[in-house]
Amino acid sequence: MRKALALLLIVAMPCFAQDIVDVERAAIVTDGGTIDVTGGCWLSTGKCIDTGKEMARLRKENEALKASPPAQVQSGPSFGWFVAGLCLGVVAGGLVVLFNERGK
Repeated sequence: MRKALALLLIVAMPCFAQDIVDVERAAIVTDGGTIDVTGGCWLSTGKCIDTGKEMARLRKENEALKASPPAQVQSGPSFGWFVAGLCLGVVAGGLVVLFNERGK
């Protein structure tokens, strides 16, 4: 009798839950009886609605990205710039050697 009274008081009292409730074991009381649950995570109604809206937004964004053309990938310096830099280095090195020979 005491257990039934305690359960009645617990069920009758208003409770304020978090948006996400992590449980190890729980018993859900329904009209047809009780259901034992082992492990799980429950979301509040508001959190379920927010999550559904976010999933819909992400799906639309994903579809828009799939439909858009691929972005241009900027490559590094071309082979021509490499050759020009190499030639400039050879010329600069030759000038250094030339001016060193004149100074002696």
